[in-house]
Amino acid sequence: MNRSITIAAFFGQNIAIPNSNILGLNHVHQLACDTTAYRHLKGYLKQVNDLKVSEIDSLQFALAQVQHETLGFGSPQVLRQCLSGQPNILADQMPPDRLYAALVWLVQQLHLSSTLMTTTLQTLGREARSPHDVKEGLFRLGHHADSARQPIAALMDRLRTFKPAILRANDQLSEAYKAHTTKLHGQQERLGTLKVMIENLQQNIAKLNFLSSAQTRKKLDQELAVLQQELKDLSTETDQLRRAIGAVELVLEEGAWIATALDDITSFLENLRKLWTTFGTNLTQMAADATDDQLGNVDWLEKGLGLEQAIEQWTLIAQVAKQFVVAALVDGSVN
Repeated sequence: MNRSITIAAFFGQNIAIPNSNILGLNHVHQLACDTTAYRHLKGYLKQVNDLKVSEIDSLQFALAQVQHETLGFGSPQVLRQCLSGQPNILADQMPPDRLYAALVWLVQQLHLSSTLMTTTLQTLGREARSPHDVKEGLFRLGHHADSARQPIAALMDRLRTFKPAILRANDQLSEAYKAHTTKLHGQQERLGTLKVMIENLQQNIAKLNFLSSAQTRKKLDQELAVLQQELKDLSTETDQLRRAIGAVELVLEEGAWIATALDDITSFLENLRKLWTTFGTNLTQMAADATDDQLGNVDWLEKGLGLEQAIEQWTLIAQVAKQFVVAALVDGSVN
């Protein structure tokens, strides 16, 4: 059997074209993890970091648990701070400690790797000088794909650990929110009752005349003073509680997207790992099995690699990855 037919049958065609499932399903000009849920997650991180409800102890405790988890995850704000002190943190060989920065680092590596894929594949077509150059180029791409795949598993493991921890903390904040919402409703009812009681008491005092005893007037005045002080104190407490609950409510609205966002990121990483595995294995085996005659046959090579489309797709991935890194420095906001 002709060796070129054997290799084509084993590999199929277009083996250098990356799987498009790392790009958005409906928006190919963004990564698959750059979803609505992901942008809500960025909003959640910002609101959690900015939120302070120190006047409400039990809410503060629940919020502190969430902030403890998000501190380890990181955020655009934290990443900007890191870059101000370590400008090359996204170019280091090892990913940063915080998960958010590690994700951005990985996408930056994807940008660099995709650019390398594009430039190397361009030299494998009609610009190739010899079959030896083609073989070396294929081996180089295969090796780089294996290196690019290596950090992904550890990042996925960390995300799987983070997910239940942040969901548990967010659930505790939600329970505290519900308890204080109930408390707020009770206080609002009490405020309404106090206002009625004060109004009735004031009317009773107004009805007093010269026949009323001084003791009676004094007693009613004292009762009025007690009720007015309770109204003042409770109004202040209720206003604080209302503001705190309102702020926490905004956090929880964003927090409803946490699980989906983390699942989207994990799915993206799994697909990226498969992409690098398939791409690297196929190109390495082609380099090992193909003859010099085949590697020197430009038409055979371009057809086997799907060279033109592969270059276009890797160029697109490089652009999209770069856009993601730039946007990662901006705090989340959802329209």
